[in-house]
Amino acid sequence: MRLTLRTLLAYLDDRLPPANARELGQKIANSPFATDLVDRIKEVKRKRRLVTPGKPQPMIEANLIAEYLDDQLTPEVVAQIEREVLASDAMLAEVAASHEVLGMLRDPVKVDPRLRDRLYGLDPTGKTEIVQALGNESRAAVGRNDAATQWKPPRTQEATSSRRLPAIVIVSLGLIWLAVLAFDSDLFGNKNAANNAANNAVAEVATEVAAAGDEDAASEEVKNENVPEKQDPPKPERKGDIVGQKEVANADIESSLPANNSQPAGKNEPIASGVPAVAKADAPSPNDPLEGEPNSPAGAVGKNDLGKMIASDVPGAEASTDATTPPATTEPVLSASDIEPPPSYSFESDGRVVLVYKEKSGRWFSLSQIPGGIDVTPTRNSVNCFPFIDGSWFGIPESWPLSIVAERKGWTTQVRGPGLMKLASVPSGGLEIFHGRLKLSADRLVAWDDKNLPEFVLTTGTLSTTLKLQSRETVVAIEVNPIAPATDDTAAVAPIGSTIPIVTPDGDLNVQVAVLEGSVQLQIPGAESETMVTKNQRASWKVLDRATLSSLAVQNIESLLTAPEWYFEANSEELPEVVKIKNRLLESLSGDQEPGDAALPMLDDRNAQSGVMAVKLISLTRDIDRLISILYDPRDELIHRAVIDGLSSIANSSMIARQAIRANLETRLSMPEIEPTMMLILGISEAQAADPRVTTDLLLLLGNDRLATRTLAIYRMEQVTGDRMGFHPESEPSRRRDAIRRWQRHIDRNAGKLLP
Repeated sequence: MRLTLRTLLAYLDDRLPPANARELGQKIANSPFATDLVDRIKEVKRKRRLVTPGKPQPMIEANLIAEYLDDQLTPEVVAQIEREVLASDAMLAEVAASHEVLGMLRDPVKVDPRLRDRLYGLDPTGKTEIVQALGNESRAAVGRNDAATQWKPPRTQEATSSRRLPAIVIVSLGLIWLAVLAFDSDLFGNKNAANNAANNAVAEVATEVAAAGDEDAASEEVKNENVPEKQDPPKPERKGDIVGQKEVANADIESSLPANNSQPAGKNEPIASGVPAVAKADAPSPNDPLEGEPNSPAGAVGKNDLGKMIASDVPGAEASTDATTPPATTEPVLSASDIEPPPSYSFESDGRVVLVYKEKSGRWFSLSQIPGGIDVTPTRNSVNCFPFIDGSWFGIPESWPLSIVAERKGWTTQVRGPGLMKLASVPSGGLEIFHGRLKLSADRLVAWDDKNLPEFVLTTGTLSTTLKLQSRETVVAIEVNPIAPATDDTAAVAPIGSTIPIVTPDGDLNVQVAVLEGSVQLQIPGAESETMVTKNQRASWKVLDRATLSSLAVQNIESLLTAPEWYFEANSEELPEVVKIKNRLLESLSGDQEPGDAALPMLDDRNAQSGVMAVKLISLTRDIDRLISILYDPRDELIHRAVIDGLSSIANSSMIARQAIRANLETRLSMPEIEPTMMLILGISEAQAADPRVTTDLLLLLGNDRLATRTLAIYRMEQVTGDRMGFHPESEPSRRRDAIRRWQRHIDRNAGKLLP
């Protein structure tokens, strides 16, 4: 018997004869893909929310699925349907559930004739005889079905497309060659003569337009006479620029500026897309503002203004302008030197472990998988990472270093994972940090200038703080942590599925800036004045709702307490065993797989530290579903604890993340188990540790049948008391009962509390 999706579903629903079931069971056991598919089918059938609300899910037409389950389709269509089904969890769940329901119908089902006629009337094809008999009612039902949204097997057109492609290419090349010959003035006459003739023609048109004073006529004459057949193709927009097209070449910017421009000085509007110089007799670009739209990049340029600009650029045209027309006001315009491009950021790290999230595809990639990222090395390099990261969130997992240098800006940072941040597009350079920790210092390769001190822009939410280094020796430790709002009202947050955005919009941010050497000046929006923080001082503040400054304070701290623990860990040498595990993770990330998928095989390694490192990488991607699946798999306790730490960090970052974790748990646990599990994921506070009712619940959870629940309970109890009383969640039941009795005696001595 062949192993197909349909036979696999029949095997899972126990609809095969014993001999065929044994044969198919052996094939499934010998096929890793089939084994994974069995687990996936069981998982998607249990999930309640497979489709994100608000995002339509393309589904195959129901009649086609029914024919597929009844084996009434051709092999080509069957292959196409199975590809579509396997590519979508929602479609796979529908097909598997439909097959299971049909398998439960042992006896023929009686269908009411009226219901049968009504169902036939909903046939979108309209070819059924009963549909034609129903007449208008069936046609109305057919009209309500959008045929464009129904799935249809695609027609095979590879052969036709392959025959047409050479012909299309040849014709296109021929047209381009003819266009070059037709408009090349060097071949068909004197180039200067052609330009002079065009200039004279345009000058005559502009003079007549200005004398008439008719705006409509000016627009029509300019469009009809100054636009030859040859037109420059529109320049594609480049992502990642900070002021329109900042990376346009200086020559292009200067050549596109008109002599008199109505653009107000000091605004960050691109002038590069303005009207070209008429002396070249070129057509205006298709992107030029011919109608004075409000969003036009060259400002509000009307029809008459365009005629005046053309007339002012043509020699001798000023004398022909109507005397009643007021002269254009001469205002300073933005030159090419005034448009400062974004800084060039170079990364010093292994590109395989720097993870980049692309919002359009909703996927994570390692930096080495992105074109250009393969050249990033752990040593100083000149690769500008700003263009190909393109404003995306990026980060590194825990215990991995990353140095970011803003070329010629005078500062450098050493990021220590875990962290999630963006590159700032401001001229001085900086980072937008959702969570992370880094060391900021002066760049030793840039000459120090006391008149132009290095400035680093730290963006947290919508609040941008400028840190100005006061000396070459200044060293600053920065840490940003997201926290959920101090309210338990989850009704205000829209319910979502078991997935969350990479950066949730709700919650607050805690910011700490500790000065280890030198001094730094803080310019925080919303503060009364600039704040100077010197050596052995720490400034801390909150950003409420990602926007409002709150609780700004500067503390004097002893030198040893100023630097956080992670700062000393960053300077310590790693053990050889840890280096081996890191190298293995880097090898896993070298392929084309998504980073989370590439790290999964490390969970099965005999060394639990490999699984811990894989979990830390998955935690960076904030993949709740994958983390909870690992938690409820029979894994080593160290791996489970790493998962708990990752889920706790995500849950405490925002209410949306907390709801997403709860929604995922609802598909795996009974309702009475959800609240205690959420309490353990969030962590036990001091008030809860002193509550006898919480202590009683923890003792009950130590005796739970689920390994994950027992691990959660003992992990939190050990964090509070510093002791585990010999309790190991994977031990035999008798040993666990002995340890629970020891815990009971300890709690009795503390009057029913975890702590005295």
